[in-house]
Formats: sequence, structure tokens, C-alpha cells
Amino acid sequence: YSVPNGVLMSTLRRLTRDRLVEPSPGRGWVFADVGTNALAESYRFRQIVEPASILSDGYQINVELLQRLDADHLYAIKNIHSLDRRRLFDLDARFHRIIAEGAQTLEILNAVERQNNIRRIAEYIGFIRLERLRQSMCEHRRIIQALLAGNRQLAASLMHIHLQISHDETFAHMDEDLQTFRNAVRQDS
Repeated sequence: YSVPNGVLMSTLRRLTRDRLVEPSPGRGWVFADVGTNALAESYRFRQIVEPASILSDGYQINVELLQRLDADHLYAIKNIHSLDRRRLFDLDARFHRIIAEGAQTLEILNAVERQNNIRRIAEYIGFIRLERLRQSMCEHRRIIQALLAGNRQLAASLMHIHLQISHDETFAHMDEDLQTFRNAVRQDS
């Protein structure tokens, strides 16, 4: 790699921490699969884990945190054209992490964090379809409202539907999003 050793090691440490790369038994590195099959599997896994976490015994609803998250979503919806993709993705990832935190189980939180890291690589290009992002944030707000109302069953059902819609939209537009992303990169070069 034609980068300074410090930059390379820092990057590999971050990827290792995010469980996207691990040292090879001999020499080198083994990268996690972040292709379309891994992304499809990630959605299936998330459709099992995320709704179930909401329904788990001991699930705690942090009203203040959810109200702030809802306000952040409302702001993003109103200002979607002026926010950069990284900030939009971070809000999306934070939503899923906060929902998982309610289960009070480190294993679920770690699993959702890993899925967010896979998504950061595999789905990031889809964050150019602003109308889908707006729809997704509205779906998030409905889940938050259900939790704030104490209706975990509804929140879990809405989460399952949200993940199915996101899966379908991601795969329906993957080639188109990738081409749009490539064109944008070429223009920036």
C-alpha cells in the first residue's frame, strides 16, 4: 500500500476493532465479507435480532434519549438536502444502536454495532437517495413513538417492516446507486 506505515496501522486497528479485518494466521490480513451476500445475510440477521431485542424481558425505554433521537430525526427530515451522507448514516446507525441498548444485553449491542459497521461499507452508497432516507427516518420516528407510548409489540412489528423495506429498497436500487456513486467520484477526481 502506498501510504505511510502509521496511517496503514491506524486503519487496520480501526478495521480490527470494528471486526471487519483480522490478522491472517501466517502473514497478512483477512477481510470480512461485505458483498451483496453478506449484506442480504445482515438484513436477515437484523430482522431476527432487532425486533426481538425490543420484545426482550427487561427492555428499558430511555424516554429522554428517545425524545432527543426523535428530535434529531425531525431535524434531519427537515434539512435532508443540507446534511452530508456521513451525518445521515451516523443518525441511522445511532437509531439502531439506541434501540438495541434498551435490551440491556451487551451481546445484542455488539451484534448491532457489527451490523452497522458492515452497513457503513456496503450501504453507504445508498445514502444518495434522499427520498428513501426521508422515508426511513419517518419509519424510525414511528418506532420511537411506539416505544415512547410503551407499545413494544407495535415497535417490534414496525422495526421488522422497516428492515424489510430497507432490504427491498437497497437491493432494488443497488446497481443504480453504485453507478451514481461512481459518477460522483469521477466528477470529484
